[in-house]
Amino acid sequence: MPLESSKGTGKYNFSEMNSRADRKSFLLDTIFLFEKRKILLLFLKEEGPKSKEEIKRAFDFPWKLMIPQIRKLMDWDLVVQEDDLYSE
Repeated sequence: MPLESSKGTGKYNFSEMNSRADRKSFLLDTIFLFEKRKILLLFLKEEGPKSKEEIKRAFDFPWKLMIPQIRKLMDWDLVVQEDDLYSE
């Protein structure tokens, strides 16, 4: 996308470009995390209930970043936690 000057002044609106970059970054993060949730859901569906340790070993993704994804799936009633096991 070419740089455009602000209202014909010949000056560039860098704050607007930063907000576009932020939106693009947010969308990429959202897509990436959606993919992680989808893979986790398919993993639990195919492999059955798994513990935190089994999920950590199966994914090359830090557990502390996986927790919010699991919580979202639980909020949407797509994953349940019983004792120490997560299942679809």
